[in-house]
Amino acid sequence: MGRFVSTAALVLVLAGLGGYIYYLDHKSPEAADGAKEKPFEAVKGDDIEEIQITASGESTRLKKSGTTWSIVEPVQAEADAGEISSITSSLSSFEVGRVIDEKPADLKGFGLEPARIDVRFKGKGQATERRLLLGDKTATGGDLYGKLPDSPRVFLASSFLESTFNKSTFALRDKAVLKVDRQKADGLDLKRGSTQLTLAKSGESWTIVKPIAARADYAAVEGAIERLSSAQMQALAENQNAPAKQFGFDTPSATLTIKTGSSNATLTLGKTENAVVFAKDASRPLIFTVAPTLEIGNWMVAPRSPPGGASATK
Repeated sequence: MGRFVSTAALVLVLAGLGGYIYYLDHKSPEAADGAKEKPFEAVKGDDIEEIQITASGESTRLKKSGTTWSIVEPVQAEADAGEISSITSSLSSFEVGRVIDEKPADLKGFGLEPARIDVRFKGKGQATERRLLLGDKTATGGDLYGKLPDSPRVFLASSFLESTFNKSTFALRDKAVLKVDRQKADGLDLKRGSTQLTLAKSGESWTIVKPIAARADYAAVEGAIERLSSAQMQALAENQNAPAKQFGFDTPSATLTIKTGSSNATLTLGKTENAVVFAKDASRPLIFTVAPTLEIGNWMVAPRSPPGGASATK
C-alpha cells in the first residue's frame, strides 16, 4: 500500500511538473494594453539595408544596394531574395514573449552565452545597429530563449524563428543554377556524348532543328526549360580549384544551353557522385552539385510525327 501511495504521489508530481513546464513555454502574457512588445517595430522590413547573421558556425554579412541584396562576407555572391525577405519581415514584426528571468545569473543555461544565433542589422539612415540574440529551445521545443543586448532579461521567442535565422552562408546565397528569363527562351541545345539535339521556337511553337527537322512537343520542351531555369544548387564543391577531370568536366555527361535572343545560358553536367551531379554554369567559375533528377537521360522531348513519316529521335 505504501509503495502504491509513493508511486501515485510521484506520478502526480511529474504530471504537475510537466504541466508547469508546458505553462511556462506556452503562456505569453501581453502588456497592459493588450499588445506585445515589438522592439524593432520602428524599422520597416524594406528599410533594412545591412544584416549580419552568426549561426551554424558561420558569420555572414549582407548589404542591400537599391533593391538587390548581396553577400559581402565571407564571400561575395548574390543573396537569396526569398530568404532575405523572410528575415527582414521577421525582424520588423518580432515580438517579445513572456519574460523568463529579469536578471539571470548565468546565460549559458539558456544558450545565450555565447548566443546560438546572433542577428545584427541596420535600417536606412541608422548609424547604430540593432541586435537580436537567440539561444536554445525550451524543454518542450515550443519556443526559443531570447535576449536583447541592452537588457539583462531573458524572454521567450517563437520557435519558427529557428528556421528563419539559423542560416549558413550557403543557405543565404542565391542558389539558382542558371540565370535565365524562361519567358524569353527561343532556343535549346542538348548535348550528350556524340548526340546533339537543337530546338528553336517560332511564335508559340517549338521545332527540332537537329538532328532532323520535326515538330517538338511544346509542353515537354517548356517543362525542360522550366526545370533548368528553376533548378537549385545542392551544395558547393569542396575543392573549387581541382582539375576539371575530378568533376567529370573533361568528358561532360551533358551540356544544356538555353538561348534568349543573342544570349546563351549553358549548364555543363559532370560525373555523378554520392547521389549528386557535379555541374557548372559557363558564365561563372563556381562548381556545385545538383540533384540527379536534372541529369537528362533520353530526355523528355517527344516529337510528334514529323512530315513524311520520318522517325524522330528522343
